[in-house]
Amino acid sequence: LTKLKYFHYGTSFLTDSLHTIYAGAFKQLLHLLFDSQYKNESWSLFKKIAQVDESLSLVQTPSTTQRRFRSLKFISKYKASEYRCLFHFGLTSLVRHINNNELKNLFFLFVTAINLASSNHVTNEAIDMVKKLLYYFVQNFEEIFGLRHMSSNIHSLLHVHQSLTVMGPLWFYSTFSFEGIDKDLVSTVHGTIEFSKQLIRQHILYRDALIFHNHDSYPLALFTLNERLLDRKQSNIQYKNYIDSCFLPNPVSKNLYDISENGTAARVQSLFNDDLTFYHSLIISGVLIKTTVATYGKLVADSCVSFNFSEDQLRYGLVRAIVQSQKNTVRVFIEELIEIKPGTSKISFNISNDRYQVPNILRLKPSRIFHLKHPKFIVKKNACICEAGNRVTVLEFPNLKDSS
Repeated sequence: LTKLKYFHYGTSFLTDSLHTIYAGAFKQLLHLLFDSQYKNESWSLFKKIAQVDESLSLVQTPSTTQRRFRSLKFISKYKASEYRCLFHFGLTSLVRHINNNELKNLFFLFVTAINLASSNHVTNEAIDMVKKLLYYFVQNFEEIFGLRHMSSNIHSLLHVHQSLTVMGPLWFYSTFSFEGIDKDLVSTVHGTIEFSKQLIRQHILYRDALIFHNHDSYPLALFTLNERLLDRKQSNIQYKNYIDSCFLPNPVSKNLYDISENGTAARVQSLFNDDLTFYHSLIISGVLIKTTVATYGKLVADSCVSFNFSEDQLRYGLVRAIVQSQKNTVRVFIEELIEIKPGTSKISFNISNDRYQVPNILRLKPSRIFHLKHPKFIVKKNACICEAGNRVTVLEFPNLKDSS
């Protein structure tokens, strides 16, 4: 293709985050670090797989995460969504076991550039920074691993900024959106007679169904039924009570919370004049929210959230309680997460005398500052690591599309 007169790699087709980044360059980077083939290399982490796995097991991911990463022992069998999950949620766990500062910076460069390129929208300033960071990444990758490992996927990173300029952020045209459709289409075909015609016919029906399903004229009752039938992630049968725009399960005893004078139950009750009904979870707009009581000690947690503090201010917190008043108002009781020290929440690194910060990864602590919010003010759920010393590392997808 590159021999064609009017073909240019950077603008003639777009960078696909699935094949070029997560299951491309990132997969190759992890293969070099954790494959037994390179265990004698100075940069290999093969002998540290058990320790890295232990660190990764502390990462609590939201239930809406498409596929959580498995042990690094099975990294050769990872799906692209597992690489994506590890890329965005596993950085701090990985670099903790890397002693080589150049290799650490390589990870910081990569994650910073792709997070910027995958944000909800990209500015010209962000595009210039992505171009600069990925140039450094490719250059440093060759210096660390050598010319023999400079594959086309690594080189392709030099053209990411052109896709951003032409079409916007990476999630907008990622093939992740089409994953699984081929399986659904093939499953609708029966027998071996005129297989291709059946496939074409089903493809047309599939496309039309997607269009009409999202049209304003589509019956709401049928739309709701379809959404319920297609909910493969979580059974909502126990969420039968619809109150204040939320689906609620059966209530729980407030004794399951801290009922001491300054405990969670007492704090939230002090904000109301009437007795409260407590819950461990709720569903709003199809999104499951849980309290920290319901998710403690598990790999999956739906309690670390970003929420709107005001119209133009976003904050982070942990959902400590979910309550319903006698006036049928539903509220979430959120403990805000704040910086440990001013200006220290983000990971910083230096490249060529320039200082950068890794976006979408925050090192925070519980504040004992509480907010009472309607669940509609929750923007998204985040992954988190609850560490010793009352520390919480918040790990978030850079855009709402991937987060949902």
